[in-house]
Amino acid sequence: MHESKTINRIKKKLIEGNAMITKADKGSSIIVMYTSEYNNKIVNFRDSNNFTCLATDITRKLQRDIRSTVNDCHSVIPKMISADI
Repeated sequence: MHESKTINRIKKKLIEGNAMITKADKGSSIIVMYTSEYNNKIVNFRDSNNFTCLATDITRKLQRDIRSTVNDCHSVIPKMISADI
């Protein structure tokens, strides 16, 4: 019960401060940062790395291609393992 109160207080402070908890760039630490600062970092990363925006989401096609490739690699990945993918 005490833990849920603490979690709710942290959540309330994050909402009031327009902040968030995220994983640090390096290591296994977490950090608290303002949401606007996080969004700016994402935009700067995207803009400085020459990403191309696609008109459609190709995730399903890529997943299908990967699944097909894994299923065709029986000598590398045993059938019982590839069935789980």
